[in-house]
Amino acid sequence: MTASPANNSEVKLCLHCDLPVPIERDSDNFCCSGCRFVYKTIHDHGLEDFYDYKKNLDESLAKPAPDPGLDYDFFDDPEYSKKHITCSSENVMSTFLFIDGIHCAACIWLLEKLPQILDGLLVARLSFSEQILYLEYLSNKTKLSSIAKLISSFGYKPLPPDTNIKASLVKERRSELLKIGVAGLCAGNTMLLAVSLYQGLYTGIAKEYETFLQWISFAISLPAVFYSARPFYSSAFTGLRAGIVHIDLPIVIGILAGFFISTWNTLLADSHVYFDSICMLIFLLLVGRWFKNRGIDRARKEAALLPSILPHNVSLVINNTVVSKFIDELKVNDHIEVGEEEIIPVDGSIVQGKATINLAFLTGESSPVKVETEDKVFAGSKLLSGKIRIKAEQLDKSTRLGKILKLAALSSKSRPAIIQLTDKLSVWFTLIIITGAAACFCYWFSFGVDKAFQNTLAFLVVACPCALGLSAPTALSVAIARAASNGIFIKSEDTIERLCNSNAVIFDKTGTLTNTEVVFENIEYFGNQKENEILQVIKSLEQNSQHPIALCIQRKLKHIKEVSLLNVSEQAGKGISACYKNENWLI
Repeated sequence: MTASPANNSEVKLCLHCDLPVPIERDSDNFCCSGCRFVYKTIHDHGLEDFYDYKKNLDESLAKPAPDPGLDYDFFDDPEYSKKHITCSSENVMSTFLFIDGIHCAACIWLLEKLPQILDGLLVARLSFSEQILYLEYLSNKTKLSSIAKLISSFGYKPLPPDTNIKASLVKERRSELLKIGVAGLCAGNTMLLAVSLYQGLYTGIAKEYETFLQWISFAISLPAVFYSARPFYSSAFTGLRAGIVHIDLPIVIGILAGFFISTWNTLLADSHVYFDSICMLIFLLLVGRWFKNRGIDRARKEAALLPSILPHNVSLVINNTVVSKFIDELKVNDHIEVGEEEIIPVDGSIVQGKATINLAFLTGESSPVKVETEDKVFAGSKLLSGKIRIKAEQLDKSTRLGKILKLAALSSKSRPAIIQLTDKLSVWFTLIIITGAAACFCYWFSFGVDKAFQNTLAFLVVACPCALGLSAPTALSVAIARAASNGIFIKSEDTIERLCNSNAVIFDKTGTLTNTEVVFENIEYFGNQKENEILQVIKSLEQNSQHPIALCIQRKLKHIKEVSLLNVSEQAGKGISACYKNENWLI
């Protein structure tokens, strides 16, 4: 017969992850070889502060580290490198990885210290909200697979940056809807039963029927209290573990106090129960948060500049036939056709045609650039004139534009001062609410426990600090989204706050305050030629030139028919000439 430990202190815990050490490893201080490796690595490189960051972590998130040496060789595959790795300079490579398992400040701190551990790794920057890790490393000293194995050895799972996380977001939103549905169902049914109970207070109701209806209300409220309200419990209790007073704490106190007092009154056959009010409170709070989350989702979607810059449809060339396709259907090595005034959607090489393009969004230079067959072109460039066919080499976030925008998203991880201020205010406000609720209960207690509870519950609900805690992040998200929808790229949230305190603004004039394109003002006619004939000849002449003025005239006269010209000749600085109906024309 084996005796169980008398208390938890007799159970040996792993020095790294704090999970129990298996009996078969009782002579060891680690639950697995992975934790032993991580613990040694952290201490060998002087990173013991990781455990100070980690000490307040929710125990449910603790997990042993995987054994090092897992197979991540696919990161070195040439096809993967071509799609996801950029050569910044000689031997300096940059890339992004999606990191699964990020859950606290300690994770950020540890991952950004990786360059101190691995020789050849230059930069590691983590975007906590997106779980995207930006890396720069020397290809002659280390490989991406080696970096991935090191990350894996610390208990995280490195994945390609285009790992589809939309499915998890959809799953989360469906879970929220299910909780709302359950809470609404419970609220509706308990309200129906409450009508009978309230009516019985005035017209009279047999005690056995009242007790029966109360127990039915109790049973119906259970899913709402212990399933639908779980998000509130999770955030409030996690905050308490970390020593933080979360804005959901007053809500949790109100829900649990109302439920347990109602349950106690039901056991005592007392008439005062609040199951209907509790279920309705949970339902309304969840609905409010659903709309808030939907608003933030829309803001994030609008603020995602890549889809707002690139076209939704592309002209795909299949067997020399042009077919319109959704941009997500495009694949590497597909051929697409891009016409005048269209945005190039991919990085690639021109296989047919010549054109003039504007690279202002990529380089800031507004002067048009001429391109022709075999030249490289990049997503985000605007085709000013001509028509070209392009072989797609990089798509979506793998394009130069996509990488620029992702770097910009990682440029600032700090929270704006306004959000830090509202976070602090909401904590103090929450403490004031809890103190006020206690004072309210004490004051009304002399009038009876029921009266004290009713007024205290009302106080907690009305004084909910959610608006204070959520207003600033929501406002900033919407502001960035509105700017993005109007073609304004705001790199970080604190930019908006700094603008309010600016005394002077300096613009890059060309292309920002001024339009670099020649503008067609008006047409004046001289001579005896017909107006339409003149326009036809002018357009036909200018079709043979890439001069900025010629491009302006081409755009203005794009609906005019062309005519056949002879001996077309363009001389730099002198203009373009041709013969039409035995007459020489010169522009």
